[in-house]
Amino acid sequence: MKLKGRIILGSMTFIILTITCLTLSQLYIKHKYTNNILNSTSEIISEKYVLYAQEQATIIIDSLAYSLVEPMYFFDLDGVQYLIEPISNSKGIEDVIVFDAKGNIFHSGGLNSDYGKPINRPDMKKSILTEQKEYLHIDEKSLTLAYPLSLDNKLLGGVALVLSLETVRRDITEHKNLVLDIKQNSNDLNSRILTATFVIICCVSLVLLTFLINKFVDPIKKLVTQSRHISLGEYQNHNTIKRNDELGELAVAFNEMDEKLKQRSDSIEFLAYNDPLTQLPNRLNFITYIESLIESSRKDNVQSAIFFIDLDGFKNVNDNLGHQAGDDLLRHVAKRILSVIERLNALNALEPINQQVARIGGDEFLLCIPNVNGIDDTSEIAKALLHELSTPILINELHESVFIGASIGIAFLSEDEISAEELVKQADIAMYAAKASGKNTFRHFTKEMEQKVLRRVIIEQDLQLAMSDFSQFQVWFQPKIDLKNGKVIGAEALLRWIHPEKGFIGPDEFIPIAETNGLIVRLGEWVIEEVISNLSRWNQVHNLESFHVALNVSARQLRDQQVSNFIDEQLKKYQLPSRLIQIEVTETTLMENKVSARKALDSLRQLGVEVWLDDFGTGFSSLMYLQQLAVDGLKIDRSFISGADVNTNTHTLCSAIILMAHQLGIRVVAEGIETQEQATLLQDQDCDYGQGYFFAKPMVSDLFAREYFEEQDKSALQISSH
Repeated sequence: MKLKGRIILGSMTFIILTITCLTLSQLYIKHKYTNNILNSTSEIISEKYVLYAQEQATIIIDSLAYSLVEPMYFFDLDGVQYLIEPISNSKGIEDVIVFDAKGNIFHSGGLNSDYGKPINRPDMKKSILTEQKEYLHIDEKSLTLAYPLSLDNKLLGGVALVLSLETVRRDITEHKNLVLDIKQNSNDLNSRILTATFVIICCVSLVLLTFLINKFVDPIKKLVTQSRHISLGEYQNHNTIKRNDELGELAVAFNEMDEKLKQRSDSIEFLAYNDPLTQLPNRLNFITYIESLIESSRKDNVQSAIFFIDLDGFKNVNDNLGHQAGDDLLRHVAKRILSVIERLNALNALEPINQQVARIGGDEFLLCIPNVNGIDDTSEIAKALLHELSTPILINELHESVFIGASIGIAFLSEDEISAEELVKQADIAMYAAKASGKNTFRHFTKEMEQKVLRRVIIEQDLQLAMSDFSQFQVWFQPKIDLKNGKVIGAEALLRWIHPEKGFIGPDEFIPIAETNGLIVRLGEWVIEEVISNLSRWNQVHNLESFHVALNVSARQLRDQQVSNFIDEQLKKYQLPSRLIQIEVTETTLMENKVSARKALDSLRQLGVEVWLDDFGTGFSSLMYLQQLAVDGLKIDRSFISGADVNTNTHTLCSAIILMAHQLGIRVVAEGIETQEQATLLQDQDCDYGQGYFFAKPMVSDLFAREYFEEQDKSALQISSH
């Protein structure tokens, strides 16, 4: 072979070997670098998916745990359901579980509730109930986050949120598979290109190879940069890679993934800061807004007002028309509140700047109006809101109008150092004052209200402690007199609380508290057992033939439908006839829920227990309705008796009630008799029985027994002798 050939051959061999070595080395570097980048990208995205899920779960459960304290404290199942139902129905939420301090499920968000069952998560129970700290567990399928629920250092239970990670894992797997497919296709394409064009590109292999490497590496670097932006939560930083190969497909996939993550993040963020039902800001959003408003108001010396709006009668709509109607009603209420503000803005009554309306759960709304001129302005705003909300609301699905009202509490952002939470609490206190004043009205917050709330909290705490052994409670008895012969025919059992430090606490103060927090059921059962125990002792000694004790039963006890069973158990335990017991219920109790009231009263009558209507004349019932309920008797309220001897109208009204009751076969007892004139007047009107200080004040059981059993020969009280 000639030298030229040898040189050509050697050169070509050298070039071929050089190109081959360079090609192989560059392919190896590319393969390794691409794998590292793609693996790093996959790990970053995987971690970010899980981290996003954890952050959003934390935001949701923070808000939910705060809102659940009050309904958990009052054992309000409906309130808990309304708080967790929107979240339970949210996409990606597997389960929301609320459990009590014993580790039993209080509510799990569905119709088939696991109420009362223990949670099967020992590690979560230990973290929440024993250590009282946050619990987090992440596995392949789900993320579980739980917070303890407590009030004033008292553990109420906990709430657990289970967020599905199946979608996240599926997206990660699809992403990895896509990357692997693109990588494989890219390798195959490179091999074919190198094989087909190897001879042609030998002379320019170094330049072409460098160009190809840059062609592949630069887009991957851009994708890595984009993935880092995504990991930092910086979305919509789209890459600008325009290619028709697998890297181009990968670039498009990255942009699509960026958009989906942005949409999912926006959706979760909206759920965390807004009410999904009304689309209004939620409590967390509102508090954040108030905190910023506090700072600006202090700088600008501007007075702002917070309106706490609680609907009156919303529970009745839910109970009678269903939760769907309740949801529809809440949406209408939100629109009406907004319309009032828009109307006032249009009339230049308000400055339309930084106003905000929020729904904070259940039937409670918050409204903030900056730049108000004191009580006069806020009163006009409250009147406009009350007028709008008292107008009948048409429920779309049922085509039925419902009537509700609202109680509104108003608090001002003052110059004092005050947090957003404290400001909302002040408005809340004022709202309860409005509700206590008869509902469908408004009140401005005062320091005196705060003292009343503090007093209520102290009484509630003392009441719970007192019910640990009931040693501070006593049952007193006030005799009932037959007005025809003056004989004692029975007594009314009256609960008294003798506090070791505060002394006598009136039932008007602690009974409503017990009604609200559910303690009235246990307290009522204790009273029933005390009365039946005393009756048993008296009956053994004095053989009670024509005597009874009247017991007052609350609306809560009737709703629970257990009072008749408990009375039956106690009567059997002490072997007493049911005729020794009478049950007294108020008109309001009967009217609140006619169905449950009728059912409970029927159960009592089946035992042979008489049912009497207490405080007749102060409610809304009619005598014909009483006949339908078949009450055995009624007690005329003391407000009618106190003026019967001096007021002709009151006298006539009492006479009419007695006459109509007798015509319906209903006996009548008059309470609050304090004078001889009142007793004589009622006797002349053929009133059956009387009760009041004129005859005797309430007394402890031993004194009652001495007065009316041990001296039975002196127990007849002649009215004329007084």
